[in-house]
Amino acid sequence: MVFCFLWTVLLWFTFRTVNSAIVPEEFCGGIFEEESSGIINVPSKRGSDYSPNLNCRWEIRARPEERIALVSTEWAVEESTDCTWDYLEIRDGWENSSASSGRFCGYRPLRFLSEYNSVFLYFVSDGFFQDKGFQLTFKTVLKDDSAGCYSMLSRDGYILSPGHPARYPPNQICLYRIQFPAGFGTDLEISFLDVIDETCLFDRLDVYEGPTSHDKSLTTLCGNRRNVTIHSQSNALLLVFTSDYYQEGRGFRIHAKSRDANGLSHDTSCNVTLEREANGTLSSPGYPGDYPNNAHCVTIIRAPVTNHVIQINVTFIEMESYENCSFDSLTIFSTEHPGSAQIGKLCGLPGEEHVFESASGSIRLEFRSDSMIHWRGYQATFQLVPRRVCYPSCPPETVCVNKGGKLTCVVGLRCAVDICNHGDCVQNHQGEFRCYCHQGYTGVFCRTKGGNEKNSTRMVMLRTPSDLEVVRGDREVIECHSSDPSAQYIWLYKGLLLQSDADHITILPGGILDIRNFNEEVQGTYTCIASTATDFIESEFHLTLKEKCHLVVETSPTDTTVKAGSTALFSCFVPAAEKITWFKDGRQAVSTDYAVLAGGFYLKIESARAEDTGNFSCVAEGGGGCSVERYASLTVDQEKTIEVDCGTPPWNFAVPQLSSRISGGRAVTAETIAWHVILRENKQDKTFCGGTLISDRWVVTAAHCFAHYPREFNLPLHKANIDLILGTNRCSGGGGVKRQIKQYIIHPQFAERANYDNDIALVEMAEPVNFTKKIQALCVKPTYVISDLFLSRRAGRRVGRVIGCGQTYEKIEHTPELIHDVYVPIIPRQTCADTNIGTGNFTDSMICAGYERALFGDACYGDSGGSLSMQLSDSQPWVLVGVVSWGVGCDRPGQYGYYTNVGKFYDWIQQTVQ
Repeated sequence: MVFCFLWTVLLWFTFRTVNSAIVPEEFCGGIFEEESSGIINVPSKRGSDYSPNLNCRWEIRARPEERIALVSTEWAVEESTDCTWDYLEIRDGWENSSASSGRFCGYRPLRFLSEYNSVFLYFVSDGFFQDKGFQLTFKTVLKDDSAGCYSMLSRDGYILSPGHPARYPPNQICLYRIQFPAGFGTDLEISFLDVIDETCLFDRLDVYEGPTSHDKSLTTLCGNRRNVTIHSQSNALLLVFTSDYYQEGRGFRIHAKSRDANGLSHDTSCNVTLEREANGTLSSPGYPGDYPNNAHCVTIIRAPVTNHVIQINVTFIEMESYENCSFDSLTIFSTEHPGSAQIGKLCGLPGEEHVFESASGSIRLEFRSDSMIHWRGYQATFQLVPRRVCYPSCPPETVCVNKGGKLTCVVGLRCAVDICNHGDCVQNHQGEFRCYCHQGYTGVFCRTKGGNEKNSTRMVMLRTPSDLEVVRGDREVIECHSSDPSAQYIWLYKGLLLQSDADHITILPGGILDIRNFNEEVQGTYTCIASTATDFIESEFHLTLKEKCHLVVETSPTDTTVKAGSTALFSCFVPAAEKITWFKDGRQAVSTDYAVLAGGFYLKIESARAEDTGNFSCVAEGGGGCSVERYASLTVDQEKTIEVDCGTPPWNFAVPQLSSRISGGRAVTAETIAWHVILRENKQDKTFCGGTLISDRWVVTAAHCFAHYPREFNLPLHKANIDLILGTNRCSGGGGVKRQIKQYIIHPQFAERANYDNDIALVEMAEPVNFTKKIQALCVKPTYVISDLFLSRRAGRRVGRVIGCGQTYEKIEHTPELIHDVYVPIIPRQTCADTNIGTGNFTDSMICAGYERALFGDACYGDSGGSLSMQLSDSQPWVLVGVVSWGVGCDRPGQYGYYTNVGKFYDWIQQTVQ
């Protein structure tokens, strides 16, 4: 057990039971859609610090031609390393975590300019130490506002102060973002700078190496300067220009230029082979500058793992365009091999993205330019994707084939030699073979491209409209697309030919119908007709007018599991609703069975029974027929328990805990660890693991304590060689009650997916023990109890107690004389998974706990099998939450301890011990 002896802070946990419906005092978040500006405040506590345990979400959506600027007018968020405690996270463009621009805390003002037209903000606060919070103003600005106060460069270009060369206006905060492709550095060539005040206290230009003002500061500029160049190795910079209300200069003119991060120019002999990368970015030589003349670049990508193909996404294209791309072009081939099929050839101007996939584990791209006009070229990303296989998997004696672009299972075996050029070869049990041709190929050996079958195949609709409800005033773009590229399209409305008009309807080529400002005049039945000289096909659909709905669901009901006899509470908080109705399994929930509280905001189920299990929904209704519906399920668990008093020491003991930053370690008395069991090897007289008493006969420990025994002691494992010792605080077992092992049971799926996966075992003692002040059982609870009360975000920051005889320092092999305990905070699952512990080692059977910084406390060698226990409050019993399993060293910075999640194995424990 590793400890640092720091001062301790007492943390009081509170547990609120549901006795009556309470409408939350504050709701945190909101949606701003196509609003030109606004203000975002974090909820504060009594007008001062922000509230604890917040989880807020704001969504800002601008028009497609706009981006979003964020500027903080107030900013004070509790500071921590990597902003792990309280933070605001910004996601640019979409909600996936891969779009994160970072987490922000501390006291430095925040400035940010988005790349996309939508921004998602998440504010999280823990249960400790709050600060004043923040106020953000947002403003939507045009993406092509190159001459204004907000601009973004993705290629070489100029940055000018507002109004330059005239004097800039007062009271300005202007954001200029540079986002060159990965692998490039940035040069800022400042030809003119006239910013009043040589001290940079009032007017100034700040430069940051990153997309936000919380990134590293590169420099601050002011005064009068000419012909200065600033170099940065970063491809992303943010320039923030600030002016006050008094005395303005003529501003600045800056040429932002990209360069190779190593300062090297690009070579037209640009052949490259990538064999180890799972993803990355490709571009033409010189990009984002112009490509050279007479270039011929061959890029080969090989998948570093089996059963994967390469997906290419061409995100930008700008090349000289001519028939069949015969001047400059990017050509993609299905494999790296000569003679492989060409799956794409691109040139021309920017448009939609193009996605291609290889036919095998390699792909080839060839970029060519002629001796004449040269433009910017292309940029593309690549990634590995699993090879497409039949799902569900094929039964025995069948194989999965690509039959005309569709994966299907056919009877037979793969041919020993594949004789099909562009198809899958299958041999039946009589030895006869057949080629199943890929899409676009025909013939016995799948050698003929295209074939003559197209004209004999009836035209089909590839994309057809469906019945829709359209909100009044909205715009709806409808597409109709057939299998014949020569087809012409006409539209009917209520059986009559539809034509474009100035108010609502625009008919575009290629089967596109654009309906604007939708209202009663344009609702009804529409027909799309695709026709050729020899064939036609039609598709009918109905558009219905729907009134705008301004109902916002602030809190939705969530899936809930409770044990029988307890109370369940669903919430459906819709402030603007005129009426809220609750339903169970599609039927209205009547008041004789359930309590509808606070005007429908809550549904309360008291003394839940098995028959209350089901699907619940709330329907909130507003004016004009507007309504919204939300769903959740309730599961009532008939809990089985081990019939013992558990988790309550003979008297309360002071818990030396803690903020999330401080953990105290100490030797303990036998009464305060009454459930701890020592596992001691009696041949070498050595304590090697711990365990936890859960009844008068059974002990929970780690499976690897038994699995690793032969390697640790160089002896075969015999249960007679291991003593179980209880009722003592001495690591030698002195003064304790000794028991022999009747049987030990390792979980059948131990080490199934990772070395310490399902790391749990049960030990039955040869004879039971009597409960005394020094010998007590610890409580075992099902997974929903542990998850809801101890591990969930809404439980606040929870801290567990670890008991053991492990080393006090990683590099000192010494077992302490007395058993120690240490208190460690539970860490969110995503943080555990993101730690550098190797792929796949953190499974769903585990939790992790500890401190990001060293010398704050951790489990160590010799603590394996011991308990991680938790308590809701001083009046509540202790519960076994985890079993000490593994870690990367002990108490190292950036590493945590990993524990088996006991709740996951509750049913297995019950079935085994009863």
